[in-house]
Amino acid sequence: MLLPAQASKPIHGQTERNNTSNQITPPVSASPVYKPSVENPVRPGQNAEGQQEEKPTAFTRPEVLQISISGLLTLIVFWQLIIYIQQRNVAWRSERAYVGVDTLQFIRPLVPGEPPAVLVVFRNAGRTPAWAFTSGAGLVVSNKPIAEVIKENPVPRPVADLVNFVPAGATRRVDFEMRNIRLTQEAISDIANGTVRLFVMGSVQFRDFRKKQRVFRFRSFYDPASNSFFEAGYD
Repeated sequence: MLLPAQASKPIHGQTERNNTSNQITPPVSASPVYKPSVENPVRPGQNAEGQQEEKPTAFTRPEVLQISISGLLTLIVFWQLIIYIQQRNVAWRSERAYVGVDTLQFIRPLVPGEPPAVLVVFRNAGRTPAWAFTSGAGLVVSNKPIAEVIKENPVPRPVADLVNFVPAGATRRVDFEMRNIRLTQEAISDIANGTVRLFVMGSVQFRDFRKKQRVFRFRSFYDPASNSFFEAGYD
């Protein structure tokens, strides 16, 4: 007697394996792995742009010696130039004209009511002529100190002379008559006893051999005891 066929029972775990084996597993994408960029690698001795960095180079011994010699020669030339300028200026000062007062005195005694008159002898003590020579002088009677007299009474400006050339070593006499001054007997007595002082102030203007304008100012006071003039200041 045949028994009806029976469905066989699946073995435990068999169906699960078969189902599992028949499923399609989706592809798994791998996570990106970080890799350093090698497009522009910065190497030692290079900057970010790939250019070779310049390293400071030390001077060689011959180069240092050459620089030192060049600096020394420049210093010598500069020093020689200074010496030349100084010597040239000394030569110019020693060669140019120097005009000063050699003699100053009254032409005639002081007389009441008459203008005083003085003569001045100028001397060129330089080695070259004084060109375009002009001179001027004035007279002041005051009992104030010389500093105040000079401050209150400016030195007269020079006026043109008939002969405006003074050779080196030569003298030039110029007479000045103070036409705008009349002294009284009382003023002359005060000058004689020293109560007041009589000042003569003047100036000289000329050109030296370099055509440079020169001005010399002089101030003198009268001493009645010696009947002479003495220097009261100049510039």
